[in-house]
Amino acid sequence: MTEALALAIDLQTERLALGITEAFYARHPEWEQRFGPKGRLRCVEDARFHLRFLRGALRAGSPSAFESYARWTNGVLGARGVGGVHLALYFELMQAELDKVLGADAKGAAPFIAAGIAACQAPATADVTLPDAHEPTREQYLEAVLSGRRADALAVAARAFDAGWAPAELYSGLFTRSQYRLGELWQANRISVAQEHMASAITQWVAASLYPRWRKARQPIGKALLFGVEGELHQLGLQFMADVLELEGWSVIFLGTNLPTTAALGAIDEHRPDVIGVAATMLFSLPATLDAVGELGARFPDLPVVLGGRAFADAAEACREAGVVGVADSLEAGRTLVAGVAATRAG
Repeated sequence: MTEALALAIDLQTERLALGITEAFYARHPEWEQRFGPKGRLRCVEDARFHLRFLRGALRAGSPSAFESYARWTNGVLGARGVGGVHLALYFELMQAELDKVLGADAKGAAPFIAAGIAACQAPATADVTLPDAHEPTREQYLEAVLSGRRADALAVAARAFDAGWAPAELYSGLFTRSQYRLGELWQANRISVAQEHMASAITQWVAASLYPRWRKARQPIGKALLFGVEGELHQLGLQFMADVLELEGWSVIFLGTNLPTTAALGAIDEHRPDVIGVAATMLFSLPATLDAVGELGARFPDLPVVLGGRAFADAAEACREAGVVGVADSLEAGRTLVAGVAATRAG
């Protein structure tokens, strides 16, 4: 039922977004004067964004997924001086517009939107990654990347390796954890989008600079093919997984992200991998991911598929029902799942 509703929302997204915007401006006519035409355009963009996340939660059959999205969005807006009451109103208008456009079928969205409204009424908070013994090194690294000092960031990572950090630990404990911290800082409005992009680009450069130093000849384990589905633009985490698997002896075919499923199927036919890894960071990528998993299973029924990324945090059950080997919410968990595939093949 929720899968059909997700598809209906996808087909009617533009109509719904325009209707929600009109209803919002009817409640707040002063916004026309305050923000002008650009404000209305931004409101339509926001409506599309909320609908995409709702569609992802519906496809997962998980109201908690939309609740998590609402909590995150409420934290972002709260850090920028916008109260949760505005987001809650947006969600109320979204349900009303769904009822208007989709009729009785829209009732399936009610528990999801109610969970989102409840999250808006709680105090706005930002996710916080707890520190560990490596926090001083991460702080030095973050200071360097946020200041645009590439050479200093490279030096911090190189010193950590010389001090005994294994390459996989650097990818997980330094690069990935630092990326999480960047997200938290942006959510809390403490850094700009430009700073976050600059810091991420430096981390990509640092990892690429050190990778040749870490790679050694190893006994081949097998062949892994990794990609992100069409619409998913976050690539760095998947790149880290590709690097780590190669360092451990896998031959990796890394196709990048935002890849149409038809292209992925063609690459699988060409390369004949032993395991497939599909990554997604954003919940709105879940429908495309599940569709891709279904097509992979139909075409290559004996080929194990592993999913990885934060998009699956509240959707693990739906993913397992789709027939994947497992769902990883971290680099380490992904390594463990792929190692399990290798062990099964060896047995």
